[in-house]
Amino acid sequence: MFLENVVHACWVAAGIIGFLEAFCRLRQVRWLRRIPDGVWDLLEIASACVALGTWAFAVDELSLFVLPVTAAVLMDLHWRPDTKQRHSWATCATLAGFVALTWWWPVHSPILKWVNCILILLAVLLTRFNRSPLTAVPFVLTVAAVFVFVPHEGISFMDVVVGSVASLLFVTYCHERRRRERALRESLLDHLTRCLNRRGAYRWIQNHKDEWVTAIIVDLDEFKFVNDTYGHDVGDQLLQETARRLHACVRAEDAVIRWGGDEFLILLVSPPSSENPEKVAERIHQRLTSQPLELNPLPKPFYIRASIGIATGRLNDDLLNRADQALLRIKRFGKNAIMAWSGTSSTPSYEDEYVSFGRHLNWAVQAFQSIVRNSPVGFVLTTEDHTIIDVNPAFEKMTGYPRSELVGRKPSVLASHAAANTELYRRVRDELAKHKQWAGTFQNVRSNGDRWNAQEYIGAVELGNNTVGYCSVVIPEQASVCEASLATSAATMKETQENNLDLYASFLSGLAHIAEMGIPGLPEHVDRVQQYVHWLGELAAAHDIVNDEDVQLIAMASVAHDIGKAFIARELLLKPSALTKAEYAYVQSHAEIGRDMLMHFIGRWVTVRNRPIERLLAFALDIAWTHHERWDGQGYPRGLAGHDIPFAGRLTAIADVLDALLSPRPYKNAWPEERVASYFREQKGRQFDPTLTDLLLQHWSHRPCPAIGSQG
Repeated sequence: MFLENVVHACWVAAGIIGFLEAFCRLRQVRWLRRIPDGVWDLLEIASACVALGTWAFAVDELSLFVLPVTAAVLMDLHWRPDTKQRHSWATCATLAGFVALTWWWPVHSPILKWVNCILILLAVLLTRFNRSPLTAVPFVLTVAAVFVFVPHEGISFMDVVVGSVASLLFVTYCHERRRRERALRESLLDHLTRCLNRRGAYRWIQNHKDEWVTAIIVDLDEFKFVNDTYGHDVGDQLLQETARRLHACVRAEDAVIRWGGDEFLILLVSPPSSENPEKVAERIHQRLTSQPLELNPLPKPFYIRASIGIATGRLNDDLLNRADQALLRIKRFGKNAIMAWSGTSSTPSYEDEYVSFGRHLNWAVQAFQSIVRNSPVGFVLTTEDHTIIDVNPAFEKMTGYPRSELVGRKPSVLASHAAANTELYRRVRDELAKHKQWAGTFQNVRSNGDRWNAQEYIGAVELGNNTVGYCSVVIPEQASVCEASLATSAATMKETQENNLDLYASFLSGLAHIAEMGIPGLPEHVDRVQQYVHWLGELAAAHDIVNDEDVQLIAMASVAHDIGKAFIARELLLKPSALTKAEYAYVQSHAEIGRDMLMHFIGRWVTVRNRPIERLLAFALDIAWTHHERWDGQGYPRGLAGHDIPFAGRLTAIADVLDALLSPRPYKNAWPEERVASYFREQKGRQFDPTLTDLLLQHWSHRPCPAIGSQG
């Protein structure tokens, strides 16, 4: 008899658990995920009530105390302890359903029914005190045991056994299901920020596919700078606080996703007639950036800076790409701002966008050491308190001090009259604190006692609205340049002009090599293109196509032809396969970017004006902007044709393509020389200037720079 009752209890519990598990598995079916959780909870409650009622009325009798145990199990499974609403409607539905079932139960004792209702209500009250409803199960079994000794109530010892066995199975199932649900939730969340991870995002997107959604991508500006400057612990704190602020801006039905290392994706479920998405993004941006953060161990408050891209429409891959395009556009033209996607944007989506030089302090130090080593322009990097942390070789040469004697010291060590310059230093510090930049002249003294003057341009390096250091560009005044660089006591005006020309040509070369950083073979490509331009330019000068004096200037300027690639994602430039239409449009933008960079450089840094320098910079602008134009007008960015294309651009176009075809690239092998020559014959008068192409082919065997990696 005892064994029979135990088996009976197992059958009852297994039947209820079977229904619950079936609905649990159905929730995971992709095409059923759109059904709200509340509907699934109601189905589980209804199935349990129907199963128990059917068993009691149609199969055999069940102990009344099975009802509060089952109710406690259902409440525990549907209990959401992490939400503010402890009394969910599922709990209320369970209470109502099982109280009704209790009064319909085939037991005639009203006392037992009242006690049962009180026990069910106890499970509900436990949730109010943030306790699991399963805590009520021991009370249920205890009350059942007490009623064994109460006469005329019809409770036997076997009822207690049945309740205990069923409770054990129910509790075991609850813990196992909770463990599985917790593991599933954890697999969908980012451990650091508690936002959805990529896997969680995929599930959310599948559940809301084709719904009207606003996609907002938030990218933290200078986040790598934070990690490299303050350490990863501070970076983790910044990510956690960002996630907390984003969660505070959205509703429960929306999604906050950690989309990349420093990128968050917010998906807002919103009908087309809802609030303007740009206003929502502005509210999020305001919440992120307006209040300072107290990050340990930073001594000062830190302000988040974030760029935000927005797109609204039906949720699909195109919507996310549009939001990403808007983000990349705002990062290209300025940061810490908001931009909504427009149909004219053609920038493809890339998470790890390569950024311009100067954004990261450690990257700047590498640039000092590797790129500007041979530049005659001096560079100095200092901390916030103006302690020198790095200089380039040109600055060592200007001062006569080795780097080891300058690093760790204040720039005042170079002053010719340190005491007299105290007031000047104070004004410089005040100007930097107020305007973040300063330009002026310093009187310095070299290690051998010689005095020299220099124009210095100082700019603040900022992180989170905090100044973390300063970068200075030092250009000796003309007399000092002659003295230091030419070592002559009576420099002529021609020599001064030549020196200034070399100065700006070297600066252009430094910028060009920065643009090619991280791309194997491209720095050498810049040098070879310059040699091709000089060679072909001399041939053109011999045929009176160009002035002799312009050939050298055009060759110097040709290094700037791909300077705009500093802003192009390296994933594209290193892509081993053919570019898509959108990717190619993105790469094409480097021509206009290069022109904008040079215009900015000329406006901010060019202080010496003479005809050779002006022509050098004019040629650089022409080359950067027009070297992808075609003779037949099918090129970019402006579709110029024939002689409307500046001569420097036409000449550099041939040199650029010549070296590109003769050299291996990630997407192709080097072409054989015969195939390259054939290509130029085919494209004469189409892609290239026919006169310059004839000169190239006539002197093909005498060209410089034999092909690298050419194949026979």
